[in-house]
Amino acid sequence: MSKPTTGWTARALARQMGLPAATVASWVVSDLVSVEQYGRGRGGHVIGIAGLLELLAVAELRQAGFPLQSIRRAVQNLRGLTGQDRPLARLTLVVSGKDIAWKDADDLSDVTISALRQPGQRLMVFPIGEKHSELLDRLERVDCIPTESGDTLSHVS
Repeated sequence: MSKPTTGWTARALARQMGLPAATVASWVVSDLVSVEQYGRGRGGHVIGIAGLLELLAVAELRQAGFPLQSIRRAVQNLRGLTGQDRPLARLTLVVSGKDIAWKDADDLSDVTISALRQPGQRLMVFPIGEKHSELLDRLERVDCIPTESGDTLSHVS
């Protein structure tokens, strides 16, 4: 007896995401989105969790302005660089300007690598907003911060 297939129909996911069903079908055919079961007609393809993650990644990259040709090239490069068959479902992607980069949380905790513009090139990514938030939090908690020279930074009301 075969194991039942779990997931959602491509048509239902397309409707939930506000995408044409034909768009999702083309992403499946072009191997950007994996399926648990291929289908035709009313039921259509069944997409599982990995396919859903890929579908979301492709949709977000399209919204960020990347053409499908660039996304396909990035996915091919990611497959070669990481050995992952389904990189859009397995890796953390970072959009940096006109580049798609990736981070592998297990192997390269603090390294971001280009997947599109210069495949394999390490990138330096600085989360500037985080540093500002951390500083503001510290300044709100402390009225006076001493410096190495003995000067203090005081909050003035």
